[in-house]
Amino acid sequence: MSGNSARPINLRESQGIVMRRASQEQQTFTVNSSSSTNMFLDTEDAEIIAEASRLLLQRDSNDADALYYQGFASLVLGEYSAALEPLNQALTIRPDFSQAYITRAIVYFNQGLGELAIGDFDLAIASYTRAIEQKPSDGSLYIARGGAYTFQGRYEEAIADFTQAIAINPQDAFAYGTRGDAHSAQGSYEAAIADYNQAITIDPQHPFAYSSRANAHSAQGNYEAAIADYDQAITIAPQDPFAYYNRGLVYRGLERYSDALSDLDRAIEFGLPEVQPERDQVEEIIRRGGATR
Repeated sequence: MSGNSARPINLRESQGIVMRRASQEQQTFTVNSSSSTNMFLDTEDAEIIAEASRLLLQRDSNDADALYYQGFASLVLGEYSAALEPLNQALTIRPDFSQAYITRAIVYFNQGLGELAIGDFDLAIASYTRAIEQKPSDGSLYIARGGAYTFQGRYEEAIADFTQAIAINPQDAFAYGTRGDAHSAQGSYEAAIADYNQAITIDPQHPFAYSSRANAHSAQGNYEAAIADYDQAITIAPQDPFAYYNRGLVYRGLERYSDALSDLDRAIEFGLPEVQPERDQVEEIIRRGGATR
């Protein structure tokens, strides 16, 4: 993947991508957010997914999976209007396509259509609930529904689902991480840190757990602990723009403006151009004689 062309999409809320790549061998490949929780798809990845979907749709124009991934690729590329048509088609073909509802909801949010997004999350939750009734021992379904609850700010329900997923599989680092996020969103930072600790114990290469624990430390004012965790997250995933951005904010708060500027530059480089104004503010502080350490 090329970091310079990256448009980051956080797959932590997704339960994983399983894509049938169209080729002569009909090769199968997977990206699973439970094991690769710091995956950022860049434009090259999205274009590969879009091309694979196009080839699959040439064979079967009603392939709901291919339509879904065509829409998903457009979301990654920031082509929100183009994403809606294939997602709508996929849902017409398969009305219980839970992940398609969530992806369409994210598109709506990016278009500023919050009410439509909330409606899609409701539909996703209903779909996951039906799936859980059929497969009550599938922990991934609880994680998926918990993610939808989290999007809606229904944190207690999300925590209950993540807890059930952990009961099914106590070694699921992803479930601990997502439950930690729900605790953190409620301001329960000690509970959140306990979950991130457990996620890291299970999977020491879990970069999002380090980043999320860093965010919790920062919220508590434990800035050195936060920086140490951001450092580790970046060591594991050196093109994660959010880790650079958040560490840069901590450096700015500590008046370490040179370090903050460097981190904000990396965040922009790896796919967060919207932080340019904050970066320019830090540069102006340095220009006016602010601390540069």
